[in-house]
Amino acid sequence: MKIVQIPLTSYQRNDIVIWKDNRDGQYSVKSGYKQLRCIQNIQQTTGPSHSNGSKLWQQIWAMKSLPRCKELIWRASKEILPVKMNMKKRGMNIDPICPCCGEEEETTIHALLTCEPVRRIWFASHLNIHISMDTPDNFLCWLERILAHPEKDTMAEVFNMIWAIWGRRNAWTFEQQLWDINRTLAKATSISVREAPRPAATKNTTPPKWKAPPRGFYKLNVDAAIRRNLGTGLGAIIRNEKGESMAAATWLIEEIEDPSLVEAAGIKWALRWTKEMGFDRVLVETDSVLFVNQWERSQTGISYFADIVKECKHLSYAFSLCTVSHVKRDCNVVADFLANLAFDFHENYWLEEDPPGTSLLISADVTHAASVALE
Repeated sequence: MKIVQIPLTSYQRNDIVIWKDNRDGQYSVKSGYKQLRCIQNIQQTTGPSHSNGSKLWQQIWAMKSLPRCKELIWRASKEILPVKMNMKKRGMNIDPICPCCGEEEETTIHALLTCEPVRRIWFASHLNIHISMDTPDNFLCWLERILAHPEKDTMAEVFNMIWAIWGRRNAWTFEQQLWDINRTLAKATSISVREAPRPAATKNTTPPKWKAPPRGFYKLNVDAAIRRNLGTGLGAIIRNEKGESMAAATWLIEEIEDPSLVEAAGIKWALRWTKEMGFDRVLVETDSVLFVNQWERSQTGISYFADIVKECKHLSYAFSLCTVSHVKRDCNVVADFLANLAFDFHENYWLEEDPPGTSLLISADVTHAASVALE
């Protein structure tokens, strides 16, 4: 028992809480992130589908469908859609019965496939899919079967159908709007029309492209998203001159109805986080014209929005260089995706790696940036 009486240090100080994953005992975002990733990796490698997981996600994100559809499929596969049973499993005291049919518990597979009205929609579509009684209880198992289909165009239409069916469910659940079969199919078709190839641009028309920052600088793209009754999602990504993701983050805050306030709050949070991460020469890009206009005014104004912009300016003084500029939405797609991802990941951070679902979007930006450099 004498060994416990040997002091670890000659300094006499009171017991304090330290962070064991840093040598100096101080917590840092990077060390905390690494510890979290370590825990997640252990959980994933013990799962039954770990060996096929990466390939499956690659198939989903490579599909010819809009990002919002692929995001929905990904959330359904991870069983994180806010269906009644998922919310009940998370401790919410709610009735798990499906709001659309009123007969069975609303699981992911039920809401998107086996609910009786939904089965009729699948059968009435030109895909003519018959949802049989032996459909797997797990959406991921069903998806793995479907992704074995050789026709990618057909698979894209399946993704669009699922997106429309989920929209139908939400319209009834939150707004008491009942979509019939024709309206639901029209919704799926409208997504297909948006995906159709657009006419080639004329010689004088140059589509907007994301541009990489100069060497020694970092570009910070920020965006926000609002969802009724769910809150406000904020997303930010920092990239270097090669277009590589140095850091990315998502935050979920209370619902803010004013879009201008949402964008300003997103930039405020992103600037604080960027400084904490140690980036010092930053070029900020946002698709909010209102924010940039207010930023460039000599007089700050007296509105709440103006106060937030003023606070953002004060935060920018902590950098050796910090500029804010406006870009088109096509140049801000990764930040937009992250803002929507916040509804699933809440507050989360990724250091020197691509967040889930963003690899293709980031690669597209890098390709565009390279083409700009060659022009």
